[in-house]
Amino acid sequence: MREESQLDDMRAAIRGDFERLERRLGVQELMHVRERPPEPEAAIIELPETPAPEPGDAPPRSWLARLVAAIPPRQV
Repeated sequence: MREESQLDDMRAAIRGDFERLERRLGVQELMHVRERPPEPEAAIIELPETPAPEPGDAPPRSWLARLVAAIPPRQV
């Protein structure tokens, strides 16, 4: 309980500091919380369907598999 009381005291002290600063300097934009404007909803983009691979087709190779295949084997 003592920690919560100390946190409340610290918050009150900081709030008082800002109030005194506002009286001295006037209202400033950084001292007030602004509400963010609502973000527009994400648009749903429908992609064309890719045709299913034929049963005899090999699956496409990844970039790593293509890179490894391009490296010549070591000569011992």
